Amino acid sequence: MFIFTLLVLTLIPLSAFIALLLYFADKNESENQKQNILRNKKQTWFATLILVTGLNLFLYKLTDKNSIGFALANITLLTSMLILLPRKRPIVYVLSSFYLITAIFTLYRANMFVQTVNQITLALLFLLLIVLAIFPKIKWNFASISRALGSLFTHFPKNFPLIGKFLKSQDATAGDDLQEKGSLNLLKTFVITLFILIGFSALLAAADPVFDSFVSAFIEQAFGRLIFSLFVSFGLWFLFVSKDSRETTESTPYKLKFLSAYDTLIPIAALALLFGVFIFVQARYLFGSHEYVQAHGITYSEYVRKGFIELLVTAFLSSLISYFVVLKTRVISSVKDRRPLQAVNVVLGLETLVMLFSAFERDRIYIDTYGLTRVRIIGLIFLAWLVTLVLGILLLNLVKTLKDKHFYLGMVVSSFLVVLTLNLINIDALIVAAQIPSREYVEKDYYYMSLLSEDAVFGWTMVLEDAQDFVNTRLVGLEYLSEDEKRTLADLRLALKVISRKKEDVYKKYAPMEDLLKRNLVSSEWLEDEVYSRSYLANTREWKEGNVSQRDAYKEISENEGLYFETLDCLLLNIDRYALRLDVDFYPYEQERLDELDYPFTENPRIYPESRQSILGDVLSEDAPSSSVAVYRLNEYELENTIDEYVEFPQKCEF
Repeated sequence: MFIFTLLVLTLIPLSAFIALLLYFADKNESENQKQNILRNKKQTWFATLILVTGLNLFLYKLTDKNSIGFALANITLLTSMLILLPRKRPIVYVLSSFYLITAIFTLYRANMFVQTVNQITLALLFLLLIVLAIFPKIKWNFASISRALGSLFTHFPKNFPLIGKFLKSQDATAGDDLQEKGSLNLLKTFVITLFILIGFSALLAAADPVFDSFVSAFIEQAFGRLIFSLFVSFGLWFLFVSKDSRETTESTPYKLKFLSAYDTLIPIAALALLFGVFIFVQARYLFGSHEYVQAHGITYSEYVRKGFIELLVTAFLSSLISYFVVLKTRVISSVKDRRPLQAVNVVLGLETLVMLFSAFERDRIYIDTYGLTRVRIIGLIFLAWLVTLVLGILLLNLVKTLKDKHFYLGMVVSSFLVVLTLNLINIDALIVAAQIPSREYVEKDYYYMSLLSEDAVFGWTMVLEDAQDFVNTRLVGLEYLSEDEKRTLADLRLALKVISRKKEDVYKKYAPMEDLLKRNLVSSEWLEDEVYSRSYLANTREWKEGNVSQRDAYKEISENEGLYFETLDCLLLNIDRYALRLDVDFYPYEQERLDELDYPFTENPRIYPESRQSILGDVLSEDAPSSSVAVYRLNEYELENTIDEYVEFPQKCEF
């Protein structure tokens, strides 16, 4: 049964798939195509072996993309691509260096926005390397690149028979037997090797229980890994065979005949006029006093809060339009038609720069008034990138000798500098460490600080210490809470719940199993469930799931265990006790935080608004947490004394 199962899961699907490809292979391929395939066959098999092995080791069943495994998987992918690239042009080394550095960054930061940027960057760099692999003689201009990308996707269906040719092709450097049978000989070798391994694995599994469990685990994953390996292999072969029929791409510029010079000039001139009016109107308010803004019924705080992101988006879209105008001016032969279009385009570019300065000024005022947030820091970095984009397009418009490839190289370098900056600057730590502006109405945003990643775990510690001071110093003996105190208490309660959840996630991933049992984060019944516990241990706690910032967060939590466990639980309990005793309903304040206020570039904490009634219901619930007073099982006749008993118990949570 063991041998039969392994045969069904591996040999039969693989043989059927290869046979299907060989059937569709064209038997009358030209000698030139045949030699082109053979010329790169060895390096393709070598690249396939490296890629399949690496991705099976590092990527298969990986649960966290911000990890060592994801970084190593991308390095493996890069290695395979470098093997397949026929010409090592300077641009290849530049893109490969950017790819390698970005891949390493994925195991460092825990900030999900930064990691998303890293993943998008890796995808775009990989796409550029694919273009270089398939079109080694590509011309770096808009027309050539766009045609290459279009050809890349439209020719995919034609690659199936080419893969069959690749598998059927014979290696001219091999012996007579291999020349005779081509890749079918490889299949025969695989079958012989597989039978030998299966037979001896069965014997060794019967001889040792530990090895038997290892083999059993391998069999459970055999089918999934086979499908994964086939998908990876054929994906790589798709890229390889694509270049057989398309070595070059056209580089003649697009004529854009559907738009005349006036069809382009009039809309661009109108847009430039609109930008000019906007700049004139908003300048007096942005650079003037508060009274100008208040005259329109808008507070100054509302004015600086709004418009920053919208201005960045506007600048980006206008830059794309401006680049399109540059492409159009290059195909206009008449100087009389070309000059006005260039002039208006320059005006539009200069106005875009002014709008970017306006956005910068809004951001500066907001930070000075309300402090740092992710969106403000990220917005400033993106604003700097937009400035380089607009300047590059202006230079393309004014300098005739400047070519597209220089512009593209400049944008690739500036884009990578953005990625580098996002990773090297610890954005979350910068936000937490920033001093609160000297305004009486501005307080620490504890809930926002709790939403930040493990990159700024010391911010979690700061929230816990401030919560301890607020709950056990300022609230002691109070019989009435002001609106500000209620809002702060609700804010702290939400922050503590988010930190508690994040703390548990980090602790479960890195703490020894005995500590998890001690803290009741896992139960002995859970460990007895072989399937669930083994799946959890094999996936979430493997070395390849490691992340530098998460590991540092675990160290911080371990060094302050009393604060992150006993104190945190008791703080939540005491806040609920105060809420019940003083009849405070958290729902409106928590709903404002969770539903009405926007926190861009942060994760959903999966916390819901909770009213006084729901807190009381939790107290009476059979499923209430062990730290609560739900150990008292009150009946309906004792409800009238519930609140008094709740606020007096337990004594262990008195500080």
